[in-house]
Amino acid sequence: MLSNTEKRFVESWQEQRGDSKVKYYVQYTFAWGVVIFLSLFFIIKLVMSDRSMGGLHTFYMLLPIASILSFIATHLTFIINERKLKKLIDRDKRA
Repeated sequence: MLSNTEKRFVESWQEQRGDSKVKYYVQYTFAWGVVIFLSLFFIIKLVMSDRSMGGLHTFYMLLPIASILSFIATHLTFIINERKLKKLIDRDKRA
């Protein structure tokens, strides 16, 4: 028997991931990319003494870094939640 919290997780995760794994990856990679890019941008702006930050060079450097980190964050989240879902469903079937 699953607790209310576990039932909520199962329902919300199945809704979030939807039917297509690709759709999930595109949506959340973009969302994480925006968050990571802005975070890196403002952290670098605080740390660097040169307020111009190198112009477009810094932008072109941050964009691929944010993209890679956002894909990794999306992938890890997907894998962790899928394992948790599988474990909960297996436990519910045994009960």
